[in-house]
Amino acid sequence: MIQIATPISHQFEDEKNAKEIISFSDCLEVRDGSVNSRWPKQHLFHSDTNLTDRWSDREHRYLENVFSLKKDLKLVSLQAATCCENPVLKGRMFHVKGKIYSRDEMVENAKINIAWLRLVLREGVQIAVENNNYYPTEAYNIIADGDFLTEIVDDNKIYFLFDIAHAMVTAYNKQISYDEYISALPLKRTIQIHICKPEIMDDGIAYDAHDLPDDLMYEEVSELIKKCPVQYLTIEYYKDSKRLTEELQKYKHLIMGQTIGL
Repeated sequence: MIQIATPISHQFEDEKNAKEIISFSDCLEVRDGSVNSRWPKQHLFHSDTNLTDRWSDREHRYLENVFSLKKDLKLVSLQAATCCENPVLKGRMFHVKGKIYSRDEMVENAKINIAWLRLVLREGVQIAVENNNYYPTEAYNIIADGDFLTEIVDDNKIYFLFDIAHAMVTAYNKQISYDEYISALPLKRTIQIHICKPEIMDDGIAYDAHDLPDDLMYEEVSELIKKCPVQYLTIEYYKDSKRLTEELQKYKHLIMGQTIGL
């Protein structure tokens, strides 16, 4: 059965809020900023660590420390974040700095990193890569391409974390249709869906604003869980804990309805 996996965020700093959010969640998703948290059922770890980068001892030590702290993990997901070694954040977007990787180099880096993860992770822990946003700078070349992500997933026999907002942002910024874009993604290997609503800003660029999901997104998720082997739904909304719990209940009812219909 599909589970609701909620990120541990700043909303958990208030114990009452945290307990209410947990009560409407099946499990929790640890992020880089919440590694030291002690809430129960921390079954997922989602990191901004770039899967297509060339990892050094620094990344290895960091991830090994996380895995040593989180004994109950069932899924570890990372991003194909940028195509360069040391990207610089300017405003909302990364820009190129340092070595720019070729597609073949990023494919090889991912292969090496996934092999290392399999050596250090407990047996049975699954690995997934998330689709990132595409923004109009050279730092995002290749990494958001559907066929590139499919190659990484298929060649390494890992899973796909489908971020709907990232896909919408990418399609808008690339000036292609959403359906065209997701048709190239490895949806048949989708293990988790991240759910929130993006925005188009005054500069004419779409961004992942982590707004509350709307009815259209609810319908999209409803269709996706019919077609894809999804195990986790994650709502990435951090602005109002009460509205978050309302969404958690809404998606819990969606899962229950889907299960009854099988």
